[in-house]
Amino acid sequence: MLFDLRAPGRKRFIQVTYVFLALLLVGGIFVGVGTGLPSFLDTQTGGSDLVEQQEDRLEDAEKAATASPRDERVLASLASARYDVAISRTGEDATQISEETKQGLRSAADAWKRYLALEPKQPNVDVARKMTTAFQPGYLNQTGDWADAQAIVTQAAAEEAEQAGRRPPVASYLQLVQAQVAAGRKRQAKITGETAIAAAPAGQRKAIEEQIKQLESGDVPTGGTAATNPEEPRTVDLGD
Repeated sequence: MLFDLRAPGRKRFIQVTYVFLALLLVGGIFVGVGTGLPSFLDTQTGGSDLVEQQEDRLEDAEKAATASPRDERVLASLASARYDVAISRTGEDATQISEETKQGLRSAADAWKRYLALEPKQPNVDVARKMTTAFQPGYLNQTGDWADAQAIVTQAAAEEAEQAGRRPPVASYLQLVQAQVAAGRKRQAKITGETAIAAAPAGQRKAIEEQIKQLESGDVPTGGTAATNPEEPRTVDLGD
């Protein structure tokens, strides 16, 4: 496998983003920018109609998955639609995730795992980003799956940054450290942390080191209430 989260020990850290992220991903999950979802799941906005639109898209996705249970695009779409509906059913003023929302997220996770079982060459990054929230301790508390999904998102961010000639995504590396620490993957978290430090501007590396220590201590909170943005799992603030 090209990327293996469970690969044996590696030698000295190299300050090249791609080489080290290659160590961080689950065997069988090849990473890249996600393919587009079928048209019936195109993102829409519409005020009070949004929930109804999401439920309509979920109904279409469920039908498509029944007809094509081993279609990668369909299963990715199903996971996305189930996630959207689950999140929409918990009000913004809620102080904790409802059991109904958790059940919906479990259904989304089931579709996502069925999707990954097909070993897609380019896992859908948009859906992986949603699953990084679904798997967090305050939601489904499946930390290994959280780390795996975050690895997909981080790898895609690194690829996009290199293609655009931008600095590697330090914030995304820190999110991956947080997920790996939660999953008990200390060695992987150490490698990711070293990558984050190397990617940071020289003047910020000391601050990044301190933030990594905080993440490794496990004191940084993770998302878990409807009041948090489900698309952006919490991590430390990098500042400007």
